[in-house]
Amino acid sequence: MFVSLSSCTHITDSVVVTLSKRCPKLEGLDISGCKLLTCASLEALGKNSFSLKHIRFSRTEISDEGVLSLTIGVCSRTLQEIVMEKCERITDVAIEAVASSCPNLTILNFEGCSLTTDHSRDILSNLQTLSKLKQVSWTIY
Repeated sequence: MFVSLSSCTHITDSVVVTLSKRCPKLEGLDISGCKLLTCASLEALGKNSFSLKHIRFSRTEISDEGVLSLTIGVCSRTLQEIVMEKCERITDVAIEAVASSCPNLTILNFEGCSLTTDHSRDILSNLQTLSKLKQVSWTIY
């Protein structure tokens, strides 16, 4: 099941928490542009979403803390796609956590994350754990 809540401006963490608990077959979620969401949403997905393969949270206020919750959660082995474009609170810390904890990742997009640096590029080029990676998009500032 793939759920798109993209640009639903009134969606709060409670909606994502409920989805994560009540939809065990949730494979994909697009919460891009949901400005009221916090890291608590990704924390709930990390704890509860065993089947999550695709997550998109572009243009949100989610930070490294939320991404770290995903990468240590039950979905870290199933995640295949992470799209977090224009997330102004994402840094190299999040990219490193994804690269080292999500071995089945095929798509990683962190384009427009202004706090990432050349270090993210170095991380991605040196890691063998991302052998399945087919698409990477980013902007280094």
